[in-house]
Amino acid sequence: MDRIDVMRLFVRIVERHSFTVAAQDIGIPRSTMTQVVKQLEERLGVRLLQRTTRVVSPTLDGEAYARRCVAILVDIENAEGAFGGAKPKGCLRIEVQGTIARHFLVPGLPDFLAVYPDLEIIMSEGERWVEAPRVFRRQFSLGYAAISRFSRAA
Repeated sequence: MDRIDVMRLFVRIVERHSFTVAAQDIGIPRSTMTQVVKQLEERLGVRLLQRTTRVVSPTLDGEAYARRCVAILVDIENAEGAFGGAKPKGCLRIEVQGTIARHFLVPGLPDFLAVYPDLEIIMSEGERWVEAPRVFRRQFSLGYAAISRFSRAA
């Protein structure tokens, strides 16, 4: 396990206040988590977690370390997300003419959402045609091409 994995593991323990629940979230044995934290505390030379039979809570050093870990992990996610491999996420609102929706968009949506599961699509139907600004035309046509690819594959 590399240092980034250890940071993720530690942050999850702090968030969940439990080795057991954090281990279930991550999908590794509880004993592995306990050993990793023990090694981390030995490497840093400080106690990071206060353990009781019911709850795990960070010490002052543990809170400071967790905050630093979160900041580092966010930076890593942002750095990796800045490149083409990042998948879009969030809400996509679409207003589309009914015939186009029924024949082109809707048939391909299940496959499209399988590839982009973090997208939430809110689609409304309208009969008006909207001329897209020139700067957005290329993006819209790419989105249409992506949806079309999925509807043809289905």
